[in-house]
Amino acid sequence: MNPILLINAHGPLHGQAFTCVRFPLVLGMLGAQAAAAGYHCELLDFAAHGYDAQAFGAHVAEAAPAMAVVLFETPAAPAAHAVAQAVKAHCPGALTVACGPHATALPESTLRQFPSFDAALTGEPDETFAELCRAVDQGLAPSGIAGLAYRAGGQVVVEAPRPAPDDLDALPRPARVLRPPQAYSGTFPVHFLQRGPRLCAVEVETMRGCPYNCSFCAANSCAGSNTRFRSVSSVTAEIEDLVETFGADTIVFTDPVFVLHRPRVEALCEQLRRMGVRWTCRAAPHLVDEAMLARMAGAGCRHILFTIPSGDDDVLVRVNAPFTVDQARTAMAAARTAGIPTVEARMFVGAHPSETRAQVRATWNLAQALAIDVLDARLAVPLPGSPLYLAMAKRSLILENQWVRFVPWGADPPWRTEHFAPADLARMQAAMMRAFYQNKARRRARLRRLMSLCSWRLENRIMAQYINSLPKA
Repeated sequence: MNPILLINAHGPLHGQAFTCVRFPLVLGMLGAQAAAAGYHCELLDFAAHGYDAQAFGAHVAEAAPAMAVVLFETPAAPAAHAVAQAVKAHCPGALTVACGPHATALPESTLRQFPSFDAALTGEPDETFAELCRAVDQGLAPSGIAGLAYRAGGQVVVEAPRPAPDDLDALPRPARVLRPPQAYSGTFPVHFLQRGPRLCAVEVETMRGCPYNCSFCAANSCAGSNTRFRSVSSVTAEIEDLVETFGADTIVFTDPVFVLHRPRVEALCEQLRRMGVRWTCRAAPHLVDEAMLARMAGAGCRHILFTIPSGDDDVLVRVNAPFTVDQARTAMAAARTAGIPTVEARMFVGAHPSETRAQVRATWNLAQALAIDVLDARLAVPLPGSPLYLAMAKRSLILENQWVRFVPWGADPPWRTEHFAPADLARMQAAMMRAFYQNKARRRARLRRLMSLCSWRLENRIMAQYINSLPKA
């Protein structure tokens, strides 16, 4: 079979300050599935390295791929379709396949809205992609492949969902050789890790699924609520291989809630301490305490991210957050006391359609009061696949499905809430970020904690670029 192109589409925020561009793990996993079956793949990451339409067209014509899989999130949907159009223009016989959370949430409308896509992978695509590869290789129609949507006779057929794989240890590791970590050295502004001269950051997935159903999150549309964990030995072996093969010194755990299972976290910490790597993860406030956080800090955790959608308990209940404002305060303070160098909070403006000005003010006040180093205040984007999207669509609050504008900052959004117009939402998000990062006392305290003038200057430069890109008050 001719080669398979695995393509990461470029979105409207890629290349901007405060935006981390990382190796597309999903495509790495698909590449591993293809390699295990003996198929040749090539990974093209336009999100990290830019898209040149003319060069890409020439490459497609020369490679004559049998299939092109394009991974994208909602804001990158138009750009992804442009990539599919280029594939069709230069290699009409290639099968073009949409992949990612947007295609999973809206498989039928994705194929109808973007006619240059022939099919769409839904859910966790590992086994669906492997089966599709075999069908393409044998010249068979894709009918009957669970987890796939495709065109047939002028219609769009959406097959039954494929059950998620239970044994994550049995899946092949991502084929990082397709795009080694060094290719991302200039596109991963992890200033919060105290960037050093030999930073080599690599993403590792240790679990899938999330037991929570926060209304602003679309993760469950792909991986579901059934949590499945890789064994500690499997994770350890992968990290050891990354250190030996690529010189990795920083591990970015991509799990939605790394701290979900305490005994497993403690076992992983023992291995991480032994290996001497630094790492970052995401956590939930109600699942941590100072003892756990101290163990994590001692094992090399340099950065921890908590998502705190609101500073108002009533809003937290409405968005299905599994913790309270007091628990959030306690967790942040404990992370600081435990010695984790950088504590980050992700907070939202418009977390729920009914949010009032007083509740936004409560979020603003909490952001200023928390013991944090990094604030990522965002617009709550009603992404397809999230409960928020369904709720806002039902209330006719989404003004237009102009996907490229479904971004968490940078412009007036194409939606409103019950109390705020699009411009109001954008101004409040920008004001919250400016108030936090232009606080001189906070910046001086950050310098004392970093104990590195170089890292502090880098962090300030990145944040200044980001602040300057926001709408003016």
